[in-house]
Amino acid sequence: MKRRLVLVVLVVVAAAGLAAAAAWLLWGPRHQAAGGAAPAAQRAPEAPAATDGNTLRFQPGAAQLAYLKIEPAAASAEPLIEALPGRVA
Repeated sequence: MKRRLVLVVLVVVAAAGLAAAAAWLLWGPRHQAAGGAAPAAQRAPEAPAATDGNTLRFQPGAAQLAYLKIEPAAASAEPLIEALPGRVA
């Protein structure tokens, strides 16, 4: 009974190893370069962001700028006349 359990465990570990090796061969680093994603060594290095005290400046077209949504601030139609509810602590 104990030998059978050891055999089953060894077969499962061997099958997992073979599956991992097959996946690496199919989708490994050699195939990523041909598929469109360039390896880190072939990518053009991005220029570091320039810092000036509290200001951070990125180059035009930097990847960090893709997350920003720029739009003009909307002005309210009428000024706020009523006092805001609340208290000063």
